[in-house]
Amino acid sequence: WKPCNEMAAPSQDEQVEALVQGALRHAMAELCGQRAESPAALSAIAEGPELSESMHTQTFDQQKGAKAIFEPLNNRKKKLKKPQNVLDMNWAFGYDCHTRGNVHYLADGECENVTYVAGHTVVVHERIENEQALLQGHRHQVQCSAVSADKRWLVTCDAGDDSMLIVWDVRRKAPVRTYFHEHITDDAVAVDLSEDAMYIVTAHSSRLCVWDWSAEDVNTPMFVCDLPAALGAVICVRFCPSNPRIIVANSNSQVCFFQWEYGGKLTAHPADFGAVDAVKLGKLTQSAFVPNTTRAVTGTVSGQIIVWPEGADSFVAQQLARLAQSPLNVLTYAPGFRYLVCGSGDGVVRFFDKSFRLVGWHDQLAIGPITSISFGVSSHIGRTQTFERARTMRLDVAGSELEVPDFVVSTATAHIVHVAMGAEPQAHVIVQGQESPVCTMTSHPTLPHLAVASYSGRVQIWNYEDCTLIHSRSVDGHLHIRCLEFSADGYTLAVGCTDGTLLLLDALTLLEAAKSSRFRDAKASVQCVRWSATGEYIAIADESFCVSVYQLHPERFQAPWGLLGRHRAHFAAITDLAFCSVGKHEQLLSIGKDRMLVHYDLANSSFTAGLKLKAPPVRIEQTAYPLALLKHYPLQSKEPLILVANSEHKLRLYNGSTKMHRRTILGPVYGAPLHTAASLQGGDGEHFLAFAAGEKVGLGWLPLDGNPQRCAAVIAHPDSVTALCCSRDHKYVFSTGGASGSIVMWQANPQVLVASVRLHTSSDALQPFLEQMEDGPQGDQYKDLENYFYFGQIRGGEQRAEPWEISDRLGVEHVPDVMRAIGYFPSQQEAEDMVNEVRYQNYAETNEIVTSVSLDDLVRLYINHRPVGGITMQQLEGAFNTLSGGSGQLKSSDLLLLLQDHGECMEEQELTAALTALLEGEDGLPQVLGADEFISSVLAL
Repeated sequence: WKPCNEMAAPSQDEQVEALVQGALRHAMAELCGQRAESPAALSAIAEGPELSESMHTQTFDQQKGAKAIFEPLNNRKKKLKKPQNVLDMNWAFGYDCHTRGNVHYLADGECENVTYVAGHTVVVHERIENEQALLQGHRHQVQCSAVSADKRWLVTCDAGDDSMLIVWDVRRKAPVRTYFHEHITDDAVAVDLSEDAMYIVTAHSSRLCVWDWSAEDVNTPMFVCDLPAALGAVICVRFCPSNPRIIVANSNSQVCFFQWEYGGKLTAHPADFGAVDAVKLGKLTQSAFVPNTTRAVTGTVSGQIIVWPEGADSFVAQQLARLAQSPLNVLTYAPGFRYLVCGSGDGVVRFFDKSFRLVGWHDQLAIGPITSISFGVSSHIGRTQTFERARTMRLDVAGSELEVPDFVVSTATAHIVHVAMGAEPQAHVIVQGQESPVCTMTSHPTLPHLAVASYSGRVQIWNYEDCTLIHSRSVDGHLHIRCLEFSADGYTLAVGCTDGTLLLLDALTLLEAAKSSRFRDAKASVQCVRWSATGEYIAIADESFCVSVYQLHPERFQAPWGLLGRHRAHFAAITDLAFCSVGKHEQLLSIGKDRMLVHYDLANSSFTAGLKLKAPPVRIEQTAYPLALLKHYPLQSKEPLILVANSEHKLRLYNGSTKMHRRTILGPVYGAPLHTAASLQGGDGEHFLAFAAGEKVGLGWLPLDGNPQRCAAVIAHPDSVTALCCSRDHKYVFSTGGASGSIVMWQANPQVLVASVRLHTSSDALQPFLEQMEDGPQGDQYKDLENYFYFGQIRGGEQRAEPWEISDRLGVEHVPDVMRAIGYFPSQQEAEDMVNEVRYQNYAETNEIVTSVSLDDLVRLYINHRPVGGITMQQLEGAFNTLSGGSGQLKSSDLLLLLQDHGECMEEQELTAALTALLEGEDGLPQVLGADEFISSVLAL
């Protein structure tokens, strides 16, 4: 605080030394707890400086040198919550720092909670107890929020198709009023609560609404006013604290005042800059009212404020006042209406009186531009006693006293800092996230640690058992991280960057593991990085469709890692990469959008010979492309299997040695296809699949068989999930998505899923499959399938005079024909895969081939193999457009040649029979066909 004496800060060298030594001792103590404790190791730890139970860790940025410190580590392990759902949200790491004003201090003398936004979840963080209450209800990213003066009510708004406005009672952690999309009609971009918490004002794209939210059974705004066209997109809206009938709103370039009267209407009064040169001021930031007046001020990026006249008669700018030399990101007032407070781009909090004279400031944060300031409650707004932590301080040169309660600030570098007032105010970082979207994460194989990285180049290590940040470090400024993964022993962290660089970091200090720990062999951004189970190999895939493998040479102490080779076996983007163990051998596999599965020969590869292939690439898809590869499918089978998820909601099992197709399973159908998966083990030896599909995260009970009840999913993030992993003890699933800088920890409750499946399938295991057919088991589709099942047994002998002995089994060779009869037309490859799936389903165990199927088997085959959603008109138009080379027109003669010479070629006799059936009664094909004509005239769709 100034002009008080500054607190002595440690030097940069002292900070680095304390950070490294403290982290080393802390990690060594944890590692010794995991393995046999040798006397030498324990004595080495004991000889160092005393490591207290509440260890303080300095935050340190090599570029800035942050001075704020973390709260003492809370060593209590995170308690598992009582299972309610298959996946229960347990904790949110970090928060979204890109939206201003979404951090609020809820200290009211009884608690010291902080609320902030993590995606579409509102987090109420109990600062003292290190606990979180997670308020769920929004579907999309929360865009704006406001809290009442007494810290009781919180208003949040999201933006999207199903946007909502929710009023929360933060004491009970429950919603008390919800306005749905049909009530608010369009997304709210700014919101505020009146001082008495009676009214809510929301700014939308083209209008401003005032709501009397306490009026029961009224779901419409009390007042609505169209925004002036010149105002543009509103970024801030504020009630006047002393008169809620006056409202100010501003965009980046304009300001507008609004007034309303009971029984009247809401009117807009665009502000006039007058003699003020708005162009030189730059963009506007926030508006606020001077305490105990109706005078408003508007901040700018130039560090000046525009002062507007008091009263409701004039809206012409009066004067300019310079408050700082950097952008004024935040304008607010301290409780008691005595001081105007601003947070600026230089990270300083400044206090001004009503005449805009500086009376005090706080410049000890040094952790980036301030994006929000929120104060605790003081005695000046109805409390009988001054807030417990408030202190009387002399801050101005005149010696007058300033009563300011504790407050919380958030910064653009994703820090939330609690400032405790006193003779020497102390700042503690209570939340630290990522300043840019989180793109990747991985869990430690032996410790309860989670490594997280963002595109900005910052790597963080979290302890997810006590929910504390262990270490945070930014790699070189020009490097942007894309992916990372721990080694099997947990000592090394491999990091892939967007410029093709591979970094090997010490998992303890996040410094480079050795002098030669940086490689730049990839020519494009690294898409994924994988370690082998033995730790001997590291594989990376880059955007140039190339796979690079590095091999460990322990005898080279200074440079133990070296490039084994590179191979470009794909001609489209690589979607996943995995090391798989088949028997005693370790193999590397890759899949890509070229629909190829590639097996690399590590044993016969070398630096001189290059990276070799075990066999030519195998095409595993025809129309879909593979998205995710699960290296180990825990199915009780003598046959080694790998699981591949594709873009058409199918899960396909392949033999790990021969790469032959073994089974096709209907995967989780939750809008988007499954694109990320990880195995998870339950407490009773059961195996589960944690997966991400679009914005949803789910859990599936293995082995999956097409029964949708064996999977359950929740909307985890506002946008698509970008990374997913499981904890080492299989208790938690971690996910992040979209533009969020936060990570969600889900408590996995697989026993809930098992109980649900057994409850719904106890009577009839086929029922879930029958319900997926049109109109269910009583519908025409199932009856037709049953008829075709029996008709297939007598096919070819319809004229036979002797009676037939009908069986409950159908020859496997008739399965494709029954599928076509029911309306599913598999390609030749799909029909062959279907037949082989039946024939060899038990071959690894019995060495016998299955030659027939039951009606129940036929139903399951149909549900698992048919296209999800059928074939759409867009797909037909796209296929015809591909055949025509993009022109949209195709000669009939060219169409016939393409059908006979490309893809699964049709014989001339087969093609003639098909066209005869399709063109019955027609003169033949037109000379030139368009997509619409082909679909309507030829296919008759």
